[in-house]
Amino acid sequence: MLKARGLRSQDVQDILEHLQESPWVKFRPNVRARSMGYLTDRGDRYAFDWLTDSLGFKNEPPLAHLTEVTAVAIGDSFVEAMGAPIPHQWTSLLTQAGFPTYNLGVQGYAPQQMVGALRRYGLRFQPRIVLFGYTPGFEGRSRAFSDPSKVVATRRYQGGIEASNQYLNEVRKIEYRIFPALNAILTATETRTSDILRD
Repeated sequence: MLKARGLRSQDVQDILEHLQESPWVKFRPNVRARSMGYLTDRGDRYAFDWLTDSLGFKNEPPLAHLTEVTAVAIGDSFVEAMGAPIPHQWTSLLTQAGFPTYNLGVQGYAPQQMVGALRRYGLRFQPRIVLFGYTPGFEGRSRAFSDPSKVVATRRYQGGIEASNQYLNEVRKIEYRIFPALNAILTATETRTSDILRD
């Protein structure tokens, strides 16, 4: 698909930042991030992409420059407000109501990543309140991060952020493949088999 559109792998922006400690992965600062694993028709109001702020999270840009906020919100896609435009997400509504709330939510985050994001990015805002939100089953993601040394070695995450990671890995590989369709099937089979064995 990339070749048909005249694109090469170096033309696709790497929207992910990989870290050596928790949260291990997040969106890069000041990039157009996109939900990759949710391409079904969700209606006209669903926002698939957004611009990240100067820290790499889904907030109005001025919020990242505050030194103090009422609250920071940690969590997964529920907190990130996946599909909602930035002005309409619930943390933005709190900010608009006079309670500045910095959103540290990232789709697919496990509890360890939520705590890592809070420590690394959230405490700088000196929040009076920490809001913790999640979707059902989020605790199941914990096992992927039970051994932190493996997280850095394998660069496999969970949920939406892993869908972005897999997409970017595929983009990097596609230019050098002789049989891209066959290789895509083999990669998908390998990924699914790994998931089954890990579970």
